[in-house]
Amino acid sequence: MLKEVGQDLRMILLDMDLEKNKTRSHPTLQAKMFCQLKGKNHLGSFWNFSIDGQPSLYFNVMNMKWIVINPRARGLKEKWENDKELVNYFRKISMGDCHHWLTEFLEHWKEMPGQ
Repeated sequence: MLKEVGQDLRMILLDMDLEKNKTRSHPTLQAKMFCQLKGKNHLGSFWNFSIDGQPSLYFNVMNMKWIVINPRARGLKEKWENDKELVNYFRKISMGDCHHWLTEFLEHWKEMPGQ
């Protein structure tokens, strides 16, 4: 699933028109997904996106809000915010897959010596 997301984001990045982009090369995009669990309850999920190593966008999956951190990403935020399929994709991964991965990880964590 994450490999697919990476491929989709690469395609979006190729089409990106970043404000004040003074470089002639393609920008780099880094996406980090965060999930919080307490027991078996999902408390929250969010994504942080960095462009060319600079924090740029924040997406809170719980309230579906986008926050622009870097003004260069304003156009990207508007494009992604209006892309319901992409937003639902991030939400599905965050709410379903992330919960599953963390639950699985915690099961193995309990089996490790010293835990």
